[in-house]
Amino acid sequence: MKKPATPVKKNNNGFLLMLEGAQIDHGGHANVLPDVVTELKDFDQVVGAAMRFADSNGETLVIVTGDHETGAHINRRRL
Repeated sequence: MKKPATPVKKNNNGFLLMLEGAQIDHGGHANVLPDVVTELKDFDQVVGAAMRFADSNGETLVIVTGDHETGAHINRRRL
């Protein structure tokens, strides 16, 4: 998210920027934990950039939400 905020912040009417961490979902459905962790780290970087923009702008609301949980990342070994 280095450049997308640059052109839109010049708009006097404001803007909405929606980003999705879709690959997190793919890793979750496939139950591939390394993919989930890698994608979450990448998503965290994007959220961090959005927060830095909001801090510098002073009129920006950042909302981060999940649409569902794909989980059950559990150890399936029988005890």
